[in-house]
Amino acid sequence: MSAAVAAARIICPAGVFAPQEAEMRRLTDALNHASGASVRAALASQLQSVAEDLLGCADQQLGNFNCRLCQEVARLRVNAAGLILRAARLAS
Repeated sequence: MSAAVAAARIICPAGVFAPQEAEMRRLTDALNHASGASVRAALASQLQSVAEDLLGCADQQLGNFNCRLCQEVARLRVNAAGLILRAARLAS
């Protein structure tokens, strides 16, 4: 792992972010390689669900910079998944 990647790591006080981020990365990679609107929609729905789990984190500390970053990453993933779902609906 490079120093830049290690420095950019979000340190979750609850230990929730790392496994959820790994799953979001896996789903994003699958989305990038998926073909067909229905496959993309299914993956986007899963991505949205994982990201919404982070947004609903009960252990969120409002003043914690890492928590704010986590919430922003999750919001971006929810928005991206939402756009993919809308595009899939338009394609069908």
